[in-house]
This record gives sequence, structure tokens and C-alpha cells, in this order.
Amino acid sequence: MLKYFVSAIFMVSIFLSAGCFKKDVCSPVKEVTLSEEEKASLDEFVNEIDTNAIYDSRGFYYRIVKPGTSNKPGICSDIYSNFECTDGAGFTYFQSANNASYTTFDLSDQNYIWRYAYPMIGMGGEIIVYAPPSLREGNDVLKAPIHESASVPAEGNVVYKLILMRYN
Repeated sequence: MLKYFVSAIFMVSIFLSAGCFKKDVCSPVKEVTLSEEEKASLDEFVNEIDTNAIYDSRGFYYRIVKPGTSNKPGICSDIYSNFECTDGAGFTYFQSANNASYTTFDLSDQNYIWRYAYPMIGMGGEIIVYAPPSLREGNDVLKAPIHESASVPAEGNVVYKLILMRYN
């Protein structure tokens, strides 16, 4: 009987300690509604750059270049990625270190558009996202890999190229 009691205590302690290693639950992505002006500006911006882009009802356009694996990250995943942000006309505001490496970050700390876009592709996937200003908000500026010092204008649309290397 003592053997069963000790086994039960051991199993309970394993389950309780495993809970200590789980990631805290992150907040859901809030729904953001674009103004009519912002939507019209985004429509015009995308029509000049990419006529094959698909409109997502959450307020952005995207084109999946490579879908990646069927396993996709969630909005709370740790992401290992390469990325860049441009103005759509050739000027790069920021980018990750280089294609041989990657940047690691917690997706729950990122702006709305990244939290929407990364779960659309699997590991090895690539997506191009056309983002309005209101969807570039919502991040924890102290934890996000891109800080306000990146010189991205607060107003105006941008193009993100996101390449998902892997996630946890």
C-alpha cells in the first residue's frame, strides 16, 4: 500500500512541476476596426504594388509566398523568424539580422498585424503582409524586436515580409 501511495505522490508532483514550465496564457488579439479613410488608403497602396494580394476581413492584405508546414504557431508562440519592413517602393525601415540567422521573440508581445499573420503560415513559410497604421499597434514596445526608433512613420501603410523559421 505504501508503494502505491508513494507512486501517487510522485505522479502528482510531476504533474504539478510540469505546470511550472508552461507558458502563461497571453491576451487575445483585440479586434481593430479601420476607418474608411485608412481602408481606402490601404486599398490604393496595395493595388499599386500587388494585384494578387488577398484582403483579410481583419483589415489587411496578404500574399502567402510559401505556406510552410501544416503546423502553425498560435498567438502566444515563441517565434524564430527573419523579417523586414518596407515602404513598398524599395526603402527598408528595418529588417532582422540576416537570412543566415534569425530573431527570436514572443509573439504575444508583438503588434496586431504580426499576431494575425504568423499563424497563417507554418515553419519554413513566408508571407507578405500589407499593414495599415492601426494594425501596427498593440505591441509591448519594451519586448518587441522592433522599437519606435526604427523610423517607421506613424501614419502610412507598410509592407512586412515575414519568414517563419520555427516556433515553440
